[in-house]
Amino acid sequence: MNIWGNFDTGEELFSGHERWNETDFTLSYSHELCAGLTGTVGIIYYSLVNAPDDSHEAFAGLSYALPWFTIGVTGYREFHNYPGWWMQIEIFHNFKLPCYGMSLDLGFSAGYLDSNPQGYADWHSGQVSAALNIPVHKCITISPKIGLAFPLTRNGSDNIKFNSWDGEENHVCGGIRIAASF
Repeated sequence: MNIWGNFDTGEELFSGHERWNETDFTLSYSHELCAGLTGTVGIIYYSLVNAPDDSHEAFAGLSYALPWFTIGVTGYREFHNYPGWWMQIEIFHNFKLPCYGMSLDLGFSAGYLDSNPQGYADWHSGQVSAALNIPVHKCITISPKIGLAFPLTRNGSDNIKFNSWDGEENHVCGGIRIAASF
């Protein structure tokens, strides 16, 4: 189970929009299918403040842990108000750090968007990211994260600029994850 929220630090520039503009609720299940291969399925409810309707999405994916990195592919299908597909490829690695049980996650992802009926279908955006995992208790980890999202194609650039409140194509994003393991 995951709860995620979006607080836009640049939102004061765009009157009429809320700074806290999205809250997502995710339920998912992952299972190791065989050594190194993990399957995941889930559903996401997007509560969208500045959109006419909320969104619902189902997803399924596979990831495989190689000695150097983990690679994964996930397909997402919005099935309620904004029908379309999102396919994402991810490559990431977790580096164990020598102090206090901390680790560093480095990753890259690339996404393909097929937003039928709008007629858009192309490689859309990529992201590079880094997160520092800091255990603060035997079952609680805090992870500050920073990333850079960018278009992968000219169509992706045009689509991102058109749909962004700031009209830009590149975005720095960050946040803090608090995870509890039982």
